[in-house]
Amino acid sequence: MRSSPFIKNIMLMISGGAAGSLFSLAIAPIISRLYDPADFGVAALFLSIAALIGNLAPLTYERAIVISKTQDEANSLLNAALFCMLTVLICTTLILVTNSMHSFLPYQDKLGAWLYLVPVMALIVGSGVILEMWTVRYKHFKNLAMANMVDPISLGSTRLALGYFLGSAVWPLISGLFIGALFKIGILASLSLSTLKTAFRSFNARSLKKTLREYKDFPIFNAPASFINRLASELPMLIFGALYAPEIVGFYAIAIRLLQAPVTVCSNTARKVYHQRLAEQKNNGKRLTKSYIQFLAFCFVVGLVPFGALYLFGEEFITLLLGEKWRTAGVYSEILIPWLFSLWLTIPSSVVVEVLRKQNIWLYVQVFHLSSRSLVFFLGSLYALSIEEMLHYFVLVCLAGSLLVMTVCFVTSYRYDKGLSDANSPSP
Repeated sequence: MRSSPFIKNIMLMISGGAAGSLFSLAIAPIISRLYDPADFGVAALFLSIAALIGNLAPLTYERAIVISKTQDEANSLLNAALFCMLTVLICTTLILVTNSMHSFLPYQDKLGAWLYLVPVMALIVGSGVILEMWTVRYKHFKNLAMANMVDPISLGSTRLALGYFLGSAVWPLISGLFIGALFKIGILASLSLSTLKTAFRSFNARSLKKTLREYKDFPIFNAPASFINRLASELPMLIFGALYAPEIVGFYAIAIRLLQAPVTVCSNTARKVYHQRLAEQKNNGKRLTKSYIQFLAFCFVVGLVPFGALYLFGEEFITLLLGEKWRTAGVYSEILIPWLFSLWLTIPSSVVVEVLRKQNIWLYVQVFHLSSRSLVFFLGSLYALSIEEMLHYFVLVCLAGSLLVMTVCFVTSYRYDKGLSDANSPSP
C-alpha cells in the first residue's frame, strides 16, 4: 500500500470523480428548484432500468480484460463483451416490440414512451462499462478520471440549461443522461482509438468461440452475481416505482443520487486501480491477504469522516441545499448513510473474488443479498410499514450482508495464500 504509483492512481481517479461530483453538488440547489420531484422520479426509474440492463449486457466478459495475460486474449475478450452486449440488447428490443402490441411489461404506466428508449440508453451504458475496463488494462487512469469528470458536468449543464429555458419536464432530465453518458464514452473511445482498432481487426469467429468457452465462468457465475447485486441495490427504487407515486420515487432518487453518486464514482475508480494491482500481484505469484486488509483499512479511514458527518447532519444539509420541499429526501439520506458506508468498505471484496475467479462464491452471496432485501420489502408492504421504517430494516439487512461479504473474501484470499505457501514449501 505504500507503493506511490498505486496511491497516486487512486487519488488521480478519485479526483476526477470528485470534481464532477462537486459540480453536481454546486448546481443541485438550482436543479432542485427547476424540476419537480415527480419528474425526477420518472427519470430516475428510467435510468435504473437502463443501467440494470446495460451493466448486465456484456455478461461481465469485460472484467476479464484486466486479468488476461496476453494482448491477444484481451482483444478477444473485448470482442466477446461487445458481441454479448449486442445480443442481449437485440433481445431486449424484441421484447419491447412485442410489448408495444400486448402491453405486458411493468412500469409502462410510469414511463410511457420512455420505456422504448431503454435499449438505447443500455447500449451507451454497456459500451461505457467495456471501455472503462479496456482503459484500466492500459493503466490510462488519467483518461478515465477525465471521463468521470466530464460525464456529470455535461449531464448537469444540459439539465440546467433546458430546465431554465423550458421548465420542469421529464425529457430534459433524460436528455441530460444521454448527453453525459455519450460524452464519457466519446472521451474513452477517442483516447483508446488505436488499441481498439487493433482489437477489432483481430476479430474472428474461431477466436471468439474459444474465448467464450475459456472464460465461461464469467457469464455463468459472475454475470448473474453482478446482476443480482445491482438489482439488490436498485430494489428500493424499483419497489417504490411500482408501489408509490413518482413524487416518492423522486425524493428517494435525489437522496440516493446526491449521496451515492460521489460514493459510486470514488468506489468504482478505486476498485479499478485495485483490480489492476491485485491482478498484477496474482500473476506474479504474490500473496493477496495483506493487500486486501490494507486496502480495507484505507477505505475505512478515508470514509469515516464524510460518512459520519452526513449521518449526523444529512437532513439539515439536504434541506439547506435543495430547499424545504425536499426535506423528505433529507430524512431518507440519514437513514441510507450506514448502507452506503458499508458499500464503500466492500470495494476490495468484489475485486478479490474476480481476480481469484471464485465467482460461484460471489453468486451465492448476492443471492442472499437479494433474498433478504426482497423479504424486507415484502414484509414491509404486508404489514403496511412506512417508507422510513422499510428503509431502516433495509439498511440493517444490508449491513449484515456487507459483513458477510468481507468475511467471505478474507477467508477466500487467506486460503489462496495458504495454497501458495503449500505449493512453494519444499517436499519432505
